Amino acid sequence: MQKEDSRADIEVEPIEDCHREFLRGLRVRANLVVPVLIPGDLWGLLIAHDQAPRSWQADDIATLQASARTIANTAAIRQMHR
Repeated sequence: MQKEDSRADIEVEPIEDCHREFLRGLRVRANLVVPVLIPGDLWGLLIAHDQAPRSWQADDIATLQASARTIANTAAIRQMHR
């Protein structure tokens, strides 16, 4: 995953039924997923959920991307992947 993935409303988005059921169980209607990338690898995912349908704005995405970069550049993460 090199790019963010946003879902404004899981009830109308084309996602797998098992994923939809999992998110319903968490009472999630909208989600935004941003990769936490370290050099040459995916370290993890940073995810934002909303309990109501939501159109994720450019500022929302940019904020989560900046947070993912901050996480990827922490000393502890960098030390683990030397």
